Amino acid sequence: MAEIERERRALQLFEAMLEIDAGARERWLAEHAGDDPQLRGRVTQLHDAHCNNAIRTGGAIEEAAIEEPPERIGAYRLEGLIGSGGMGSVYAARRDRGDFEHEVAIKLIKPGLLSEQLTERFGRERQLLASFSHPNIARLYDGGETDDGLPFIVMEKVEGIPLGDWIDQTRPSLPERLALFLKVCDAVSYAHGHLVVHRDLTPSNILVELTNEPKLIDFGIAQPDGTERRDADGGAPLVLRHLTLTPGYAAPERLRGETATTLSDIYSAGRLLNFLVPKPRPAELQAIANKATASETDDRYQSIEALAADVRRHLENRPVAAMPPSSRYRFAKFIKRNPAASSLSLVLAAAVILGLGATSWNWIEAERAREEAQQRFDDVRGIANFMLFDLYEELQRRPGNTATLHRIADEAQTYLVRLRNGAMSPDLRLEIARGYHRLSDINGGPSSENLGRTQEARQAMDLALEDLDALANEFPLRRDVKLSLAGALYSDAVLSFIGEDDNERALASSRRSAAIYQKLLEYSADQPQVRLAWYRSRLQAARALPWLDRPGEGIAELDRLHNDVTAYAKPRATDWEALAVLATISSEIGNAYVWEYAIDDPRYMVGLNHADLAISRYTRLIEIAPRVERPLLREQKLSALYRRSLILGDLERWPAALADLRQAERIANEAIASDPDDMEAVSKRETVHSQMIYALLGVGNTTAAIDLARSLYEVRAERALGDPNNASLASEAANVRLALADALLEAGRRDNACGVYRRALKDWRTIDSRWPLNEQQRANNITHAENALLRC
Repeated sequence: MAEIERERRALQLFEAMLEIDAGARERWLAEHAGDDPQLRGRVTQLHDAHCNNAIRTGGAIEEAAIEEPPERIGAYRLEGLIGSGGMGSVYAARRDRGDFEHEVAIKLIKPGLLSEQLTERFGRERQLLASFSHPNIARLYDGGETDDGLPFIVMEKVEGIPLGDWIDQTRPSLPERLALFLKVCDAVSYAHGHLVVHRDLTPSNILVELTNEPKLIDFGIAQPDGTERRDADGGAPLVLRHLTLTPGYAAPERLRGETATTLSDIYSAGRLLNFLVPKPRPAELQAIANKATASETDDRYQSIEALAADVRRHLENRPVAAMPPSSRYRFAKFIKRNPAASSLSLVLAAAVILGLGATSWNWIEAERAREEAQQRFDDVRGIANFMLFDLYEELQRRPGNTATLHRIADEAQTYLVRLRNGAMSPDLRLEIARGYHRLSDINGGPSSENLGRTQEARQAMDLALEDLDALANEFPLRRDVKLSLAGALYSDAVLSFIGEDDNERALASSRRSAAIYQKLLEYSADQPQVRLAWYRSRLQAARALPWLDRPGEGIAELDRLHNDVTAYAKPRATDWEALAVLATISSEIGNAYVWEYAIDDPRYMVGLNHADLAISRYTRLIEIAPRVERPLLREQKLSALYRRSLILGDLERWPAALADLRQAERIANEAIASDPDDMEAVSKRETVHSQMIYALLGVGNTTAAIDLARSLYEVRAERALGDPNNASLASEAANVRLALADALLEAGRRDNACGVYRRALKDWRTIDSRWPLNEQQRANNITHAENALLRC
C-alpha cells in the first residue's frame, strides 16, 4: 500500500474507531486493518496521540521534536520545548536584545516538510495572520527562516491550559462552557471574515487563561477558501494536508482529501461542542451539534455565526433552529420564557389556530421595562416565523384551508412590518428578509402552491430583495446571506416570468441567482442542494430567452443544461429532485424546439420527443417521490401535458391533443375539489381550457368550444378589470377573447366572429402599447386578428 493511501486509510479507520467502546477498539482494529502491520501501527499511533492531553500544535499527530533546534532565532533565545506536532515543534523563547524583553512562543516547521511553493504560501499567510487582532486569537508577531532554512513564526505565549485540562480542573457549569464556546465561535467568525480557515479546531488548540478567556492557537497552514487548488499544482500532498487534521474533529470531506472550507470548521466546532457538553446533553444542544456535524455540507449550518446564534437561542430559551419545527415546541419555549404570561400564550395560540383574530401588538407596549419589552419583541419574532412556516405548512397540507391561509399571511405581514421598523441586528435583518421571501411565495409565487395574489407577492419580494442586497453588500463573505439572496432572486425570476410577463427581469434575476450558486460551487463542489438550485436558476434563464425573441440561445443553453443534469443524475437513480429537474428541462426543450423550428423541419419532432420524455419522467416521479411532494409534481405533469397538447395541435393530431388536455383537466379538478380556493389550480385549469377550445374545434365540436370560450372569457375579463396594471391578466383575457372569435368563425357565425375579432385586436394593441410584445406574440395575436378581419 502506497504511503499516501495508507495515511488516508489510517485516518479513516481512526475516525471510525473513536465510535467504538474503548475496551473493544483493539479487537475492532485487528478485524478492520487486515494484514497490514504498518497500517495497524499507524492507527495505534493516532489513537495514542488522541489519548494524550499534552499541548499539541498542528494536530493530534505526535511526532518527535526537531532534533537540534538552534539556540537563538533572531533576537529570541529558545528556553525549552512546549510541544511537538505534525507540522513541527513549539518552543518557549525570550527576547533579550534591544530595549525591552518579553516572552513568546516560536514554532519551527520541520525540515523538508514544505515545498518552495508552500513555503511562499506559508509566508503570505503568516503576514495575513499577523494582521489579526482579536481577544480570543493568539497574536502572531513575526516570522521568517532560520539560518538553516527552517520556516518559523513568533507568536504570543499564552499563559493558559488546554481546554480539556480547564474542564477537569475548574468543573465549569453548562452556561460557563457555552459562554466559552461562543467566544471561540466569535474568534472563528473573525478568521472566516478574513478568508482564513483554521482547519484544526480541536480542544488541544484552545488554551484557557486564568480569567477563563479562551485563546485559539495554531492556525497551521490555513488558507482562504479554494486557494489550495490554485496554489498546489494538483493539490498539496495528502500527508501534508493530514498534518493539520485531527481525526475525531475532521469533517468527512477532509478525510476524503478534499479542500478545507469554512464548513469544515463548522463541523469541527460541532465536535467541540460535544466535547464541552458531555452526555446526557440537553436535546437542543444535541440537535445543534448534530446539525453542525452533518455528513453533508448542505445540511450543516452555513456559517459559524448561524451556529453561535442557535446556541444563544438555547441560552435565552428561544426556539432553536436545529430542532424539528412544531407549534407545540415554539409555544412551549414562549411559556418557559414567560411563566407569568402562560395563560396569555394559550389564548394567543388558540387565536392563531382558529383565525388569528385576537393577535395584537398592544401587549408589547404594555410592558414598562425595556428588558421585558425586548422579550416580547423576541416572542413576536418567533410568532411571525411560526405563522409563515410551521402553521402555514401544517394547514396547507389539509384541504379547505385557503381562507384561513389568507388570514395567516395577512397577520404575519403585520408582524414583519413591525419587526422591520425596529432596531435590527444583521441576523434579524436576514431573518426578516427570508420572511418576506416566504410571504411572497405564499401570496403568489408560481413555483409552488400560492394564494393567487400577485401584487402582494411583488411587494413582499421587492422588500426581501432590497434587504438581501443590502446585507450582501455589507457582508460579502457570509454564505447564508449569499444563499438567501440567490434563492430570492430565483423566486423573483419565476414571479416575473409567470406572474407578471416581465421576461427581461426574469432573465436578469435568474442569471444573478445562477452566478451566486456557481460561485459557491467553486469553493466546494460537494453541495447537492446548491447544485440543484444552480440548475434550476439556469433553467429559468433559458426559459425566458424564447420569449425575448432569442430562442436559439435558449435551445443552446437548454441542451447544455440537459447534458449537465443527465451526467449528474446518472449515478443517482433514486434522487427524485435531480430527476424532477431533468423532467422540467425535457418539457422546456420540447417547448423551445417547437417555438424555433417549422413543422416540416425534422428538429420540430425533437421537441415532441422531449415532451413525451417529460411526461414519462413525471409519471415515474409521482411514484417514487415523498408523498408530500406529489401534489406539486402532479401540477408539473399537468403543465407538461398542456405543452404537449400544443405540439400535437400544431401537428393537427387533435384527438391526442384533447386526450392530453382532458388528463390535465382531471389533475386540476382533483386539486380544486380538495380546496376550492386554490387559485393556482384554478389558474392552471383555465390555461388548459384556453387550449381545449381549439382542440374541441379540431375534433368538430364547435358548440362545446364556443360555450367553453364564453364562460372562460367572463371569468378572465372580470379578473383583469380588478387588477388593471397586471400584464399577465390582461393578456389572458385578450387571449381567450381571440379564441372565442376563432370558435365563432369556425361555427359559421361570421358576423358575430368579426365583432369579437375587432374587440380582441383592440385589446392586444392596448397591451402592446403598455407592455411591448415580442415578435412571436404579435404574430400569434395581433397579426392573427388582422388577417381574420380581412375576411369580414
